Amino acid sequence: MIKLLDILEEILSESKIVKVPDPILNKLPSIYDYIKSNLEDISSKAPKDFDNPYIPSKFNKILKFKDLGGNDIEVSVGLYNNPKDPGAGRMDTRKDIMLINLAFFGDKEYFLELGEHELVHAMDPKVRDVQLLGREYAKKGAEPTGDRFVLSKSNPNQKSELQKNMEKYKKSPWEFDAFTAPLIKVLAKSYNKPEIEQSKKDFKKSIFRLFYSIRTKSVNDIVNDKDLLKTAWFFSPRPWEDKNWDAVYRDFKDSLDMIKIWSTRPSLYKRFLQRVASEIN
Repeated sequence: MIKLLDILEEILSESKIVKVPDPILNKLPSIYDYIKSNLEDISSKAPKDFDNPYIPSKFNKILKFKDLGGNDIEVSVGLYNNPKDPGAGRMDTRKDIMLINLAFFGDKEYFLELGEHELVHAMDPKVRDVQLLGREYAKKGAEPTGDRFVLSKSNPNQKSELQKNMEKYKKSPWEFDAFTAPLIKVLAKSYNKPEIEQSKKDFKKSIFRLFYSIRTKSVNDIVNDKDLLKTAWFFSPRPWEDKNWDAVYRDFKDSLDMIKIWSTRPSLYKRFLQRVASEIN
């Protein structure tokens, strides 16, 4: 354990998370509030097809910033409503529309994380170059869909089609970038909270103990470990209050599921740890 901590502290990170500009992220709460306040009316206008979303006039080109190549982009917010679609959101980089699936419209914290995820895609040259994405997707991409049942009686431990696709989806370079950005920013905000000020060293030890353990332990093993379970609060953007525990626990398990997937590919997991180290120092 100490050896891993020493290694992590010595990392000179060349791998950074993609940071959506704060002024853009600060617009997401008002977008959420407008959708929530007008949900019934908006839902009646939103089609099932995300290729032709409903874009309220006030959401047209509402987010103006630059991609990672320094090019100006103007992103609209489009709405569709399809409970059979596997995603709660999408990013159309051809038309620069951040797509929100109203069928999975949830609480504000979830929406803000989803919005940041999709806006990382908007900034990412791997996604903006349609031809490049097409070639790479054929090799590394997947949709988080498929049969969730294992059909093999001879090998009940075999992964289902859904599990295989989900792992490939979350390991793809563009999704890795989009998932690590909000996750690590939440950890960094937790690390910089005033109540952590006197125990930053303990914070780092507990977080990296978790990252060390998850390489060999299952997600269930982690959540059943009382000491490791205490780190759940660090993975949630919600106020650290007992009334929020159920939501915090769900946030934690979602994060663990992703981290567990990344830990099965050493090069990817190393990159994840480098990104954490670059933000928590």
